[in-house]
Amino acid sequence: MMAGLTGWQLQNGWYAALEVMVGVTVLFGIILLHELAHVFVARDFGFLTRDVTLYPFGGIAAVQLDPDPVSEFYIALAGPVCNAFLCLLFLALNFVGVPYAGHLAMLNFVICVFNLMPSFPMDGGRVFRSLLARRIPFEDATKYSLRLSMVLSMGYVVAGILIGWIGLTLIGVFLLFVLYTNRGRSHW
Repeated sequence: MMAGLTGWQLQNGWYAALEVMVGVTVLFGIILLHELAHVFVARDFGFLTRDVTLYPFGGIAAVQLDPDPVSEFYIALAGPVCNAFLCLLFLALNFVGVPYAGHLAMLNFVICVFNLMPSFPMDGGRVFRSLLARRIPFEDATKYSLRLSMVLSMGYVVAGILIGWIGLTLIGVFLLFVLYTNRGRSHW
């Protein structure tokens, strides 16, 4: 991905290509920090992590998780809390005049809020499932959260097409792909 974007930006000069390389590296760094927050909180609850996979639209930490609504709630919130912290950090850096800090604050804010949408397997979908699972059986909570996630993911695709925002459409398609391939496994 980085090679393709960098090559595409070379037509605008080396500086534009370098900006893309740095931007993509920073984005993946932020996604990695988000996923590592899940890993560290999962470790605190005694769960192992097999691997962390980064995608252009997010990542998945493969946490080996037993159905436990309380631990899932805290593990799921760890990523968005990390982004909220980074948002505040970059806002402070922006206040003292650090270049691009305002953009990074906004990026972390968007990642935090978007991840809290109740779309499984995103963090908000896991938080939703964990809250449901405190009142109904875990399997039923998973079914309800998956149904809601399918509807929301299809909504992202349709809304992205209607408003002409290809990014939202691609996120919806990505979430649908993950939903169909993972079927509610305990991954972040």
